[in-house]
Amino acid sequence: MKKEAVFIFAISLILVTSLFAVYAFTYDEDLIVNGKIDVNGPENTGIDIKTGTLTLRQSVNSAAGAQFGTVTDHDLNLFTSNMGRLTILSDGKVGIGTDKPDALLDVKGG
Repeated sequence: MKKEAVFIFAISLILVTSLFAVYAFTYDEDLIVNGKIDVNGPENTGIDIKTGTLTLRQSVNSAAGAQFGTVTDHDLNLFTSNMGRLTILSDGKVGIGTDKPDALLDVKGG
């Protein structure tokens, strides 16, 4: 009976350690989540999504509140139904109905 309990404890420890390792190291496969992800961190918490030189950041902190945008010198595009609706260029120009605004605020269409 003692050998069985030690074996079960050892297997449980290996499983817990393996689960921890998935979260502690880089995961190079697609991650699909059906449900909700909670990120509970310190006062300043964020998620960076990076590819090449582009970094998209979503963060919250007690001083600045909620933030979403590019950290690098790239434009930010918002879209619905796979069509661009709003563009914020890296120089601060905002386009609604256009992805190439000519002024600080450029609205095209109805």
